Amino acid sequence: MSQPMNSPTYPSRRNQATLCAGLMIISLGAAGCQHSTMKQHKIKAEQQWKQVRGRVQFQLAEQQFDNGYFLEATRTATESLALDPKDQTTYALLAKAYLELGKLASAEKTINTAKLADIHSPELIYLRGVILEQRNQLTKACELFEKARQAQPEQADFLMATAECLVSIDKADQALALLQEAKAQIDDSPAVCVLTARIADLLGDTDRAIRQYRACNVKATENPIVAASLGRLLVQASRYEEAITTLTPLLDTDGATGDVLRNLAYCHLATGQPASAKGTLATYVKKTPTDVQAQLLFTQASLETNDMMNALQALDRAMSHDPTNKQVRFLLATVQWQRKRYHQATDILSAFLNDYPEDVEAHCLMGELHAALSNPVQANQHFQTALQLDPNNTWARRHLGS
Repeated sequence: MSQPMNSPTYPSRRNQATLCAGLMIISLGAAGCQHSTMKQHKIKAEQQWKQVRGRVQFQLAEQQFDNGYFLEATRTATESLALDPKDQTTYALLAKAYLELGKLASAEKTINTAKLADIHSPELIYLRGVILEQRNQLTKACELFEKARQAQPEQADFLMATAECLVSIDKADQALALLQEAKAQIDDSPAVCVLTARIADLLGDTDRAIRQYRACNVKATENPIVAASLGRLLVQASRYEEAITTLTPLLDTDGATGDVLRNLAYCHLATGQPASAKGTLATYVKKTPTDVQAQLLFTQASLETNDMMNALQALDRAMSHDPTNKQVRFLLATVQWQRKRYHQATDILSAFLNDYPEDVEAHCLMGELHAALSNPVQANQHFQTALQLDPNNTWARRHLGS
């Protein structure tokens, strides 16, 4: 019997089975894809979680490093890398911590591990240069510093490391030219400015060093070392008033070192202010009897203020630590002269002139001693000798009336 028209068509049993199997395969495939996607999401989520934990560990390691706990920083940074072995900043921090501990081999191993993991950065290049520098492989270190600087030209540390390394291999002129050329690109321009001044000073270009320090515009209270360096250069250039202005603020800071106090006292003496010189050194000379130069400056300041007791005490401290010092011997003769102990002073000065026969001041002082002892011929002879050695000597000219 033929099938009626417009009646529904049903699949055969075989076709039904095939259809059901196909639907099952599609369903299972969809379930498999869904399971795979979920697994990928889970793995990704776990990686992200590890990265978050690694970043937290890195921040802790960074705090430990900043506070000087370098050993703890190495442990924490290692834990951070175990969680996130692709973080270049952690490798750099770990290498720096090892360097602070003096463990060059461990620092180098850290950098090599980063390289094997295909992790590269200017900072890791720079740190490899630091390792080579500490091993005294200076030429190779300079090359790495320069490579890091070219990769990140705005980074002050890389520029300064390159310049300092060039100075260490006797290329100070090249270092100075590099600093002048690159300083406009640098974020930390004051640091570069100071280094430029120091290199100019190293090259003996005092005027340029002074100008550079002035251009740095660093306050003494903010950076006492810079102010002290500038003050020293001003003294060398005989710009005493400027040196006093620069150094005086350091008296109220931790930057009032022996060098600062000596330079300041010297300036006060050079500008005719012996009382200020004495006041600058009064406490220091008692606390630091081994600083012979400070004792001598204090002796001179005391003599110029007619303070014989302090002059003798300071001179005794200087003699106890350096009895053969040329200035000590000369000042001892001067003290004896001012105390009108002419014969003792003459004996001291005679021995002094045997050792230093061309010392102009000693000849002038010996002339004064002979004049005081009513020996005008010998006095004139010593003043004439002083004038022959230094035709512009005012002490000798005044006595000879020329």
